[in-house]
Amino acid sequence: MSESLFSSSWYRVAQLKPRLRGHTQIHRHSYRDDVWYVLQDHLSGKFHRFSEGANQVIGLMNGERTVDQIWQLAADELGDDSPTQEEMIRLLAQLHSADVLQSEIPPDSTELFKRYQKQERARLKQRLASPLALRFSLFDPERFLERSLHLVRPIFSRTGFILWLVIVVMVDISSRQGHT
Repeated sequence: MSESLFSSSWYRVAQLKPRLRGHTQIHRHSYRDDVWYVLQDHLSGKFHRFSEGANQVIGLMNGERTVDQIWQLAADELGDDSPTQEEMIRLLAQLHSADVLQSEIPPDSTELFKRYQKQERARLKQRLASPLALRFSLFDPERFLERSLHLVRPIFSRTGFILWLVIVVMVDISSRQGHT
């Protein structure tokens, strides 16, 4: 069944003027002969992949155009491949949940706090799910190694090598004499 062009929730987002945050960057990539656009969030270190059509819609988000104007421009540019209003809402929701979208609406601090808590729980769950990937600092051995270098350096010199060789040969000779 074909998706409807219009959405009953459109009135909620139609007048918003979205734009991407300054800490994002879009890169064009080719995967298996398909062109995709990857949105890189430098702040969180996350990447989000979008189709060419979604990239064109995202490119129209400059903070001055409303979502309705963006949708109409996308319809003119993309023709039959233009997104429906529901797809536009999903794209906005995806960008919003990735925390890369900025708008003139002041942020809801309780929602931001809940989102932060959710991300922290996900990080903790990820750490616990892979016990071999646990990271904790024990101590930095740099100072100890620098201070003890003068004690170890003679061992790894020519003299140290010759001394080691003499000991190995003597042990070998004495073990052969013990077996006869």
